[in-house]
Amino acid sequence: MQDKEFDNLFNDKDAKWMDFKQPSVFNDPLYLTNTPKDEIRNIIAEKEKPIPSDTREAINKFIKDKRIKKWSERSIRRAVKRKWNIYVV
Repeated sequence: MQDKEFDNLFNDKDAKWMDFKQPSVFNDPLYLTNTPKDEIRNIIAEKEKPIPSDTREAINKFIKDKRIKKWSERSIRRAVKRKWNIYVV
């Protein structure tokens, strides 16, 4: 997930992510160490797809609940990343 998409998710807008469970070039650890970040970002951007509506609703509900409980934005972002296993590039 790109930074822009993660921001869209937090602002309750449509967002996209890439499913790393599918076979991809990222399964090769050497590929990640030898590839420039811009190229990795481009590959991810090409493979991103919309977040399923049920997952997006669950994330938005979680965010709203934590904002009501006065959690800091940083804490909420970190919790969302951990709970839904989201990597931001």
